[in-house]
Amino acid sequence: ENIDEPSTSLLDNTSTKINPFGYEFLTKTVSRRDNISVVMDDYLIKPGDELIIDVWGDINLHYKLPVSKDGFIDIGRVGRVYIQGMKYIDAKTKILRALGKTYELFINSESSGAGSSLVDISLGKSVGLIIYVTGAVKKPGSIHVNSTSASVLNALIKAGGVNKSGSLRNIKISKSSYGENLSLDLYDFFLNGKFKNEFKYLNDGDIIFVPYKGRTVSIDGGVHNPSIFELLPDENIDSLIEYAGGFKPDAIKLEIKSEREDVSEVSLDDVDKNKISKAVNKPLMDGDKIYIYVNKEIMHTDFEIVKGNVNNPGRKEIYPDITLEEIIMLSGGFKDEADISNIEII
Repeated sequence: ENIDEPSTSLLDNTSTKINPFGYEFLTKTVSRRDNISVVMDDYLIKPGDELIIDVWGDINLHYKLPVSKDGFIDIGRVGRVYIQGMKYIDAKTKILRALGKTYELFINSESSGAGSSLVDISLGKSVGLIIYVTGAVKKPGSIHVNSTSASVLNALIKAGGVNKSGSLRNIKISKSSYGENLSLDLYDFFLNGKFKNEFKYLNDGDIIFVPYKGRTVSIDGGVHNPSIFELLPDENIDSLIEYAGGFKPDAIKLEIKSEREDVSEVSLDDVDKNKISKAVNKPLMDGDKIYIYVNKEIMHTDFEIVKGNVNNPGRKEIYPDITLEEIIMLSGGFKDEADISNIEII
């Protein structure tokens, strides 16, 4: 037959062109930051941490105070204040009250901005945190992180990144200070720039667990972000195309190759490109491959369609004097269960 169709499926080469989405990001080097910029209120104060106290107004004071081995800071005329093991926000409250007791004419012990002298209490140098990273990561175990860089992302990077067998869609975080169990979908961050505060700052003893990934499907060709994507149980081909950045303007046909059945095709001229799932009446399975053809790949050629118990069914380019045996070879040969005495040529 002579018709305008692709000469042969391009799906067979997809796996050599594209990589699983997102994993490379987690192999980047964490930048080192020595200056504290943000500290979570529930950071637990430890010996070796440094508290900075500034007072200005009717009186002016400045202190840089290390937390001693026995858990105290020594504030000049105020005296020693025990803060080891306290949450950062509670330690600041305790320090303010101690200052207010000594300098009651100038400092309001309940509000740092209400007296005739204002008070700022901040964390200077930080001992850091111990976080545990387990599951499908390259270097599981305990890791030490700065209190301001203790995000889930930086913890995963310090653990060497997530293995290709690990999930980026269902990362588990156990928060020791609250007893909470959270789930993180990194696609929200990679594709939409969304990253909740609860994942930005971890605390001592928090645990990150990376389970094995679920269903993955590759998509290549006429999309803006070809890759191999992990899909959640309730996601379909519309989700996949969204993650791939949508169709390019000249996308014309979609082809799905599954290990379980023959290649299936959808002409993009005949469907709503925002609702491809309506035209694909079967769920995507783990390992499925999708190729999006564009106009320039549609060429005039002779072809035959091979179906049934062969290893690589689908459309095959043919040439004059080609034999049936050669067509079968182009199709990857017969499967073991094939009945070679019952071949139909239509």
